[in-house]
Amino acid sequence: MKRIKNNSLFNSTQNSNNSLYTDSNYKNAQLITKYAMLSRYSNLINNILKEFSLGHFELISTLLSRNLHNKLALDLLLLAQNPNDYPEYEIIRYTAVYALEGLYQSIYQYATLKDTQKKLESARERASILDDLKKLQEYINTLKGANNLFPDVTVSVMKAEVKPEYAAYIKQYGYPASGIFDASKLAGILLTLVNKNEIEFDPIVIEV
Repeated sequence: MKRIKNNSLFNSTQNSNNSLYTDSNYKNAQLITKYAMLSRYSNLINNILKEFSLGHFELISTLLSRNLHNKLALDLLLLAQNPNDYPEYEIIRYTAVYALEGLYQSIYQYATLKDTQKKLESARERASILDDLKKLQEYINTLKGANNLFPDVTVSVMKAEVKPEYAAYIKQYGYPASGIFDASKLAGILLTLVNKNEIEFDPIVIEV
């Protein structure tokens, strides 16, 4: 797999017609291209943000999969420029990165909420037995009729597999307290692993 490079804005000063740009014109043309590409990613993230604002959390969970999140994070990293030379550009890029992180955090919180709701419903169902003498008696009779309250069971545990990028992240930065991996740090690790041919990862291709 080809190495992914974070190309600088300054690779050449000659166009396809062999006519020379001025250094300033070339830089401006390349920067416009970068802004155009960044706007495509920002637009994609904004569309997901719109669904978030409408409360369509189930849809967001479907749209922003872990794989898509990682691809977006990596592509946004590849669009990075020197913040000293292009501060406004980097502010916009980081806004997209932070929006991406916020969306993924919302998915995590929503999943946690749904799990908590299921546990609460189960606890309420069990607690309701204490308020219903008939249900309570039926429960007691069930226990009396059981030969063994704790029958022998065979428990099989699946071996947990951690993807290389997450293992490398935890090794370098530790497990995130929020449960959400920092998009920029994770993208940097993905880029390193891809360039070492340790994983195959094709970024999203958005042509301008």
